[in-house]
Amino acid sequence: MTVDIDRGRIAEPIQCPRQQCASQNTMSLIHNRSDFSDKQICRLQETPGLMVRVVNSVPDGQTPQTVSLCMYDDLVDVAKPGDRLEITGIFRGVPVRVNANQRTIKSLFRTYLDVVHIKRSDKKRLAIDNSIVGANEAVVSYDEGDEIFTVNGDEEAQILELAKKPDIYDILASSL
Repeated sequence: MTVDIDRGRIAEPIQCPRQQCASQNTMSLIHNRSDFSDKQICRLQETPGLMVRVVNSVPDGQTPQTVSLCMYDDLVDVAKPGDRLEITGIFRGVPVRVNANQRTIKSLFRTYLDVVHIKRSDKKRLAIDNSIVGANEAVVSYDEGDEIFTVNGDEEAQILELAKKPDIYDILASSL
């Protein structure tokens, strides 16, 4: 049985999917037969003015603002500490519970970004010695540029031909 994971939470089934059984609360998760997705939580900080003089940097003496980032699957381990990034994501808020075992929540919400896309805005890093970077870091091949994908005439004709088909949604769904 396949179960969806939404924002890092596993939606465990409540009822058995078989028509003959249909019993409630009898399903259990078998960990060694499961496939899990990767999740990484990072903190993004605006550029401090002490390290680099940038137009949008924080003035001297002020604390830089930070925001939590939640990255899933292919985006895990793409960003390294000190990278200058442009992040695209969904800004979310979750209520803070008074106690993890109680339903009572505070009127304060914890905010974070669900990351959809990461782009390195500059190849340089802040306060990292480039001579030792390659030896000490895991290598993830992820390089996003500003190039625009171009379509030639043959590909455009194929796309237009597909667009005219009445079952285009079924074709796209089966391609996933």
